[in-house]
Order: sequence, then structure tokens, then C-alpha cells
Amino acid sequence: MNYGLTFDVAAGSAIGARNSQEDCFAYEFSDEANAGFAVLSDGMGGYAGGVAAASFLVTGVTGELQADLDEFHKKEFLLSQKLNDITHVANRELGAFIQNRGKGEKMGATLLSVAVSRNRLYWASVGDSALYLFRDGTLRRLNADHSMSAQIDFMIEAGMISEEKGRNHPDRGLLLSAIHGKEITKIDNPKKPVILEMDDVILMASDGLSTLSKDKIEEILVHSVFGESVDIAQEMFNAVSDQRNAEQDNTTLIVMRAVPRSAAVDMPVDQRFARFG
Repeated sequence: MNYGLTFDVAAGSAIGARNSQEDCFAYEFSDEANAGFAVLSDGMGGYAGGVAAASFLVTGVTGELQADLDEFHKKEFLLSQKLNDITHVANRELGAFIQNRGKGEKMGATLLSVAVSRNRLYWASVGDSALYLFRDGTLRRLNADHSMSAQIDFMIEAGMISEEKGRNHPDRGLLLSAIHGKEITKIDNPKKPVILEMDDVILMASDGLSTLSKDKIEEILVHSVFGESVDIAQEMFNAVSDQRNAEQDNTTLIVMRAVPRSAAVDMPVDQRFARFG
């Protein structure tokens, strides 16, 4: 196993065709601790408090993970459970936040939290924000998709509906699980980590990236895998923009590229350490 990894990280958001930005994210990586975390939340569309929910969740989860960042190695056997616990705590606290606001508005969001300790990747996710691993020219989704899009994609593959009809299906964005202060119906939180290798690319994305097909995302990564994470992210945003989708949702990306620890010396500071958005 290769513990000599560090991470070149970049992130950003695009508003798309929406009137407001309802995605929130944060990340922090420490070369000294050889550990890091990233959090992404996408406010539920159509809910007046979507952006407030996403911001509330990211702020709360980030605070919990920051407190233990330097201890990730010592407590690595607890990381999976910690991510699970933080998710449920965030859900309960959002419920209290909703009640305290007393406006009778609906609030909810997806939540994807990732923690890295040396070369081990852990996560907890609720909703449809995606966690991808790109390795050796192949892209695969690591976390479960808690939306109707997974079932619609199955229908496309089975030939039950056309790809065009499936991509534009009105129920694609319907969530089967979300953080909204009530019971969490589905959470993806594996006990065993994914072991990362040199040149792996980890991609966290809100559902705005679904404008691009898996093949297109893979194509972009094949051509940019040895570039910096900021360049990979920009290529993704350019490709989404090029689709000129009149219904384009907010898109947020966090790109983490596994590189040798010696390569971290030349990275810009804002790519190596904390970023909020």
C-alpha cells in the first residue's frame, strides 16, 4: 500500500439556468496530517429553504470533521461510523433549525461527506450527489444514487425507453432519500474504505453534472487526468456549459487527484488547504 500520497484539490460551482445557487461545499486537506475531508450539499429544488438547508448542513458537518482532522489516523477505525453519526446529527439539528425558524417552509438537501486518511477513502451520502473514482481510464460511481434517475437509467439500458426520453424524464431528479429533519430513509455508508492509488481522481458532484453522460465525463478525465485538479474541474464546467441546456441545474464539483507527497510542494495554497463555497 502507498501511504506516500497527498491530494491536489480544486472545487467550484456554476449557477446554470437557475435563479439562485443552492449548492454548498467545503473541503480541507492537511499535508502534515496526510488527511482531509470534503463536504457537498445540494439544496432541494422547489423548497424555499433549500439553500439555507445546504449551508446549514455543510457548516455543521465541516465543524465536526475539522475538530478531528489531525487525529484521522489515530481514529481511522472510527471514521466510517463517525461519518454516519455526523449525518444523523446534522439531520436532527436541521429539524430543530426548521422548527426554530417557525416559517412553515420546507427545507431539505442532499449530503455527501468524504474523509481521507493516508490512502483510504470513506464516505457517507444521502441523496443523489455523486462520488466517482477514475482509475486506469475507467470511471465508476462509488456511492448509491438515492433518486429516480438510477431506475430510469436501468429502463434505458433495458431498452424500455429511449436514451433521449430517459435523459429528459421529468422524474429524474425525484429524491428517494434526503436530509430534511425527519427520518433518513436511505444512507450509503460502507464500513470498509476504498484504497486509493497514485493518479486516482476522485470526483464529487451535485446532480447538475448529470447533463453530461458517463462516457463524456470519462472522456474528459482520460484527456486531463495528468493535469492539475483545477484544470480538470474547468474542463467539466466547460463541457456542461457547451450543452446549452435551458434547464441546467446548479453544478458543483470537488476534484481530488492523488499525487506523490513530493508533488504537493509546488501546489498553490488555495488548492492544497481549506476552501468553502
